[in-house]
Amino acid sequence: MLMGKRGARAIRLGLGRNGSMTLSVDGKRQPFVDKNCQRRGYHYDVTGTAFLTIASVLLAQASGPIVLAPRQAPQTGEIGAYYFDTPNESQVWVSIEPANTEAGPKPVLLNITVKFPGTRLDGAPATVQLRAQVRCFPVVFPERVRQPILVFSIDGAKVDLSPDGQRSHFLPTCTGVPRDGQFTLDTVLAQVPFDLVRRLASAKDVRMDAIGFSLRFTADDFSQLQSFVRAIESGVVLKK
Repeated sequence: MLMGKRGARAIRLGLGRNGSMTLSVDGKRQPFVDKNCQRRGYHYDVTGTAFLTIASVLLAQASGPIVLAPRQAPQTGEIGAYYFDTPNESQVWVSIEPANTEAGPKPVLLNITVKFPGTRLDGAPATVQLRAQVRCFPVVFPERVRQPILVFSIDGAKVDLSPDGQRSHFLPTCTGVPRDGQFTLDTVLAQVPFDLVRRLASAKDVRMDAIGFSLRFTADDFSQLQSFVRAIESGVVLKK
């Protein structure tokens, strides 16, 4: 924990030549003498781990948005990025395939997409589009009734994104599987806070009930989501 001097305009952390940690408040350099130290007008309590954490955040902020080259057809688990002239919008996305908890192929593709006007996004997005879709080709479990359900269990905590017609919707994607003369609804589309993606990426265990299937995240899924979060949380500049 670091508490800056009241009214201070600039606080900087650094390492001295002997490896000691230093603090600069409004340009006045102060060494860290011990783990718990009180000085006139301000207090700080910094461990080595906390210092590295704070420093990494400051470096990330200082580095600013990363530059991504266009990639319109990435493989599953890889980051895609593309600028669309109409309507002057950039999209950055990743798709993962959580493991099926029953025998058979992986039935659901989970896509997370960030959209922003122009080609530059300064800082992390407030929200992202989350799309859970039954795989279209080859057709998987054709006799399974697609249900309007999308529920995550994140380290035991339930997050229900099932379609409600407002923030989450049930849509048709795989139009080649008609039922009763109508196209099957097989996709749940929701707009969610970016912090939810952070939670999914950093969790130890994620279970997912989606459209009639029970799924779980694998080590690859976590790794791919973590790469996606790192790629966009400080902002993005997309090359045309």
